Amino acid sequence: MKYPELKNFILNEMRMHDGKNYQPVMIKTLNQSDGKATKLEIQQALHDANPDSSVEYFSNSPVFEVLTKSHPVADYDEISGLFYLLDYETYNDAEKSWITNYCDEKINGKSAKQFFVLDNKQELENAQKILLENLRKLTTRKDRTRISFPGPGENVDDIVEYTSKGDFWWYSQNLPDERIPRFWNSFGVGEPNWGTSTGITVEINPPMNESTRRTKGAFVKDNEGKIYICHDGSLGGGNTPGGFSDVYPNDEKWIEANDGRSDPRELILISDITSEQLGENLGDYIQYVAKYKAGELVSTKAPYYLLFRHKSENNPYQDDPSGEVYHFPKIANYTKVVPGANAIWYDRVNGDHYFWGYGTISQVNPRSDGDFDAHFGSFKFFEKEGNSLEREGKFLKKATSEVEELIRNNSGFNVQHSISEIDEETYNKIIGSKTLQNNSFETGHKLFLIEIEQKKHKIPFEDFNHIDFIKDELEYKENALRNSLADLSLDKWDQWSGEPEKICEAVRNAVAKRNSENLIWSPPYRTEIGFFDELEESSKKILGKALYDFFKKTNSIKNKFDSLVESLEKINRKPEIRLLGYLMFLLDSTKYFPVHPTNFDNLLEFYGYQKIKDNHWERYYAYLELAEKIKSFLNQKYPHEQLTSLKVQSYMWVIAGAVSRNYWMIRPDTDGKDWDNQRSKGIIGIHYHTLDLSKFAHANNQLSKRKIQEEIQESRKAAGEEPLTQPQLDSTFGQFEKFFAIRKKDKIIAIGNNSTLLGIGNATDKYQFRTDVGEFCHTVPVEWYDTESREIPMQEMRRTVKKLSVKDYVDIMSKQSLVEDSKYQKFIDILEKKKQLIFYGPPGTGKTYHSVILAEQFTKNNSSQPQKMTFRSAIIKTLKEADRPMHYMDITKEILDKGLVQTSGETPHYTIVKEMSKDIQNKGEHSIFIKTDKGTYKLNPNSQEYEIKFTDSVQEDPQYIRSVTFHQSYSYEEFIEGIRPHTVGNQISYEREDGIFKEMVEDAKADPTNKYVMLIDEINRGNISKIFGELITLIEKDKRDKHTLQLAYSKEDFAIPSNLYIIG
Repeated sequence: MKYPELKNFILNEMRMHDGKNYQPVMIKTLNQSDGKATKLEIQQALHDANPDSSVEYFSNSPVFEVLTKSHPVADYDEISGLFYLLDYETYNDAEKSWITNYCDEKINGKSAKQFFVLDNKQELENAQKILLENLRKLTTRKDRTRISFPGPGENVDDIVEYTSKGDFWWYSQNLPDERIPRFWNSFGVGEPNWGTSTGITVEINPPMNESTRRTKGAFVKDNEGKIYICHDGSLGGGNTPGGFSDVYPNDEKWIEANDGRSDPRELILISDITSEQLGENLGDYIQYVAKYKAGELVSTKAPYYLLFRHKSENNPYQDDPSGEVYHFPKIANYTKVVPGANAIWYDRVNGDHYFWGYGTISQVNPRSDGDFDAHFGSFKFFEKEGNSLEREGKFLKKATSEVEELIRNNSGFNVQHSISEIDEETYNKIIGSKTLQNNSFETGHKLFLIEIEQKKHKIPFEDFNHIDFIKDELEYKENALRNSLADLSLDKWDQWSGEPEKICEAVRNAVAKRNSENLIWSPPYRTEIGFFDELEESSKKILGKALYDFFKKTNSIKNKFDSLVESLEKINRKPEIRLLGYLMFLLDSTKYFPVHPTNFDNLLEFYGYQKIKDNHWERYYAYLELAEKIKSFLNQKYPHEQLTSLKVQSYMWVIAGAVSRNYWMIRPDTDGKDWDNQRSKGIIGIHYHTLDLSKFAHANNQLSKRKIQEEIQESRKAAGEEPLTQPQLDSTFGQFEKFFAIRKKDKIIAIGNNSTLLGIGNATDKYQFRTDVGEFCHTVPVEWYDTESREIPMQEMRRTVKKLSVKDYVDIMSKQSLVEDSKYQKFIDILEKKKQLIFYGPPGTGKTYHSVILAEQFTKNNSSQPQKMTFRSAIIKTLKEADRPMHYMDITKEILDKGLVQTSGETPHYTIVKEMSKDIQNKGEHSIFIKTDKGTYKLNPNSQEYEIKFTDSVQEDPQYIRSVTFHQSYSYEEFIEGIRPHTVGNQISYEREDGIFKEMVEDAKADPTNKYVMLIDEINRGNISKIFGELITLIEKDKRDKHTLQLAYSKEDFAIPSNLYIIG
């Protein structure tokens, strides 16, 4: 069922009996499981969605026929045992998101939100009045300014208002006498040019009297009565050829509103006009429009596939002969020439098509009024073939009869047009490339996200400022580039042109392992010493001259590359692609990057390319071409990101490493009974038969099937046991063969039953036969970095060892989050209802872990503009990142430089010393800080305080979640308020200080729209009545906000707000 039909079915045709939600649950489950799911998975989803139902979903209930027979939404395959959502592969991400959201609303008994365009004069006037009143509340400056009026040569000189909350100016005027009476609301980015002329960024002009599509703005009302300001995305004056609707990245903001016509009106929902976020919402939209007009937004509908006709000599629109720029006016299809589009240059000769080359557009810039330049990040000309046509030193590729027919059958092709659209199949047939599947990009991206989150800080990847991505992937490459360029000394090369051996020596030093780290050297030349130092003087002169030509000559990059390869072969040096890639990186780091050839070849294969064995330009170009496609994909994911070549390379580097390893699912005994033993010993092990497999391995490391099976039968005979059948022998050998194939860096997933993940780790060596670890003597050493037991989707795992594909691994790691989210939703519901939740269980069962995740999930929809950290959290973060003792002045400088806290007039260094001293004084051995010397502090490595772990896990909105660890001596004075001694010189004074709980209560009271969570670790170790005192009664839900008690020291009336939650 195609998306429009499915959407209509969900909205209008899906009939549900009272209390029944079978259909939306099943559709949602299939949608979130890549379009397919087992009956057991659907049964579990139905059970979870209806925990109080008496229906036995795990029987052959007729509910499973509702989508396969009653309505053709899904199908069932009896062989695989899978239900399939029909046509799922045709849905895009936005459509999948809509399906999930609307199914959720159906499941929860809510009606889907609907929108109606206001068409009543009084309602329109009231909406405009409310909008202006709320905008004026945000005004931070207003003054007289001249702006352009919507008419030829006319201007308005009037009072314009500016708001810093959203960073935009605005002006409004009623135009009742215009041909279309409307409210003229004009907006611009930043502060206007006060007193002079200011240009308008966007007009959002709803009609004054009735609904019309001739104005670009509109007021709409939803079925709950909320009114929104909207825009239809139509803009003028842009420097980007593509329309704004093609580049606006927030798909979820597009709505369909009923305006009385047969087809709904598509609008961008900017903001609820009464929202506290009105300024930010308008500011975001205005910024997007400004970026669009500056040509900075990438199309969300790319990639387009285009044919560009090459220009004749007398054509006023000239092409760059290098293939880097295509010059074009506003003609048919020009709006599709956007960053990320793929284009082939062609000519027609005697009715036949000939192709110059192809590439991916990286940016589009205006050249003058009405014409543009499309810049290619990389452009490849076709090589000479038997029927090539030679022109201007290039060899044009002749279209085959199949390609000619494909072009003719493309509805977007017109022989009269200089720019025509073709489909992906035709494009790939012309360039001779295998069609890349979009799901490879999505799978690769999910794999990247998994890899990054498994790094040191365990933080999800949100953008390219991620701390582990920068430290592990970018920093050392940037350092390598800087150091190598310094040693390269390119400014001296012209002086050395007569002494090419000096150039050779400079390159030798530039690419030395001390500079390039792991970016170049591999066997047979492990370092620069083996590659350069053993060259004869005559060879150094040849190589030096070739290197001079490579870095200094202006010929094409392909010629540079291949000429250097020929020179290396001439002096009997293998043209290592790693070395060549690094030299390209030094030549121009904005376009080229270093490569790991084995891993990058695996990456090409993963994305659907054919491997290229030689080390010539075609191989390196394939890496560049893939990088352009990945950049186009990432531009759609992260439209605000400035993606450098090195960021894209580092993204590829992570995925390349991940697709180059093997993935194994292994069960440590039935239902994982031996897991604790294997985890503690740092191994994964299986049993079957007690024999050392390494003794049966051939020289190529393959096991001898015959010898192993003979050994098994002989050992059983000696023990008086029945011999195994041949199928049993084959099955056992298959398990041995898989386990023996595990290698260092392979990923190991340990499971218990088929829906419980026990741990994830990396193999640190190959197979080892051990008799000192218990019954499971076949072992592989593993570094277990994640041993938190959790649920995963049901796996088909009949034996002990199973090799997973990359997609299998990604599916498991991605879908476990759906299982986790479902589980945490139950806890969230309890927390909302009760206001507090306590986890029970013995040590090591994940209480702390689940508390952190629950707190993060619970507060994730809080304000997107959190306050700064507390001083305490900032100190912990700074000391953890430094990983050494620091003087308090250095701590202060680091905190202020990074803007981690709001100082609000405090003396920061005094506050920091006071915070650490108070902790040491009050908590003794339980303190989180240790004073190592005068004015110098570090973190206590023996502290069990949860806050150390907490700062690793919770990075966003740290003020909403705070934590404390209870212990036997913890008191009311520390938690609520107390009197503390302070020493100044020889004088001791006693001051009242608020505890962490009272501080959080005050913050929550001051911010009632957001949720605050107090995490209490080791809550059972504290004396609750001693710590809370009489306040224990105030934490009950029905006492919140209403009941107060007087505090012991300050005598203040104290109440606990309803937006403060406690997890223990």
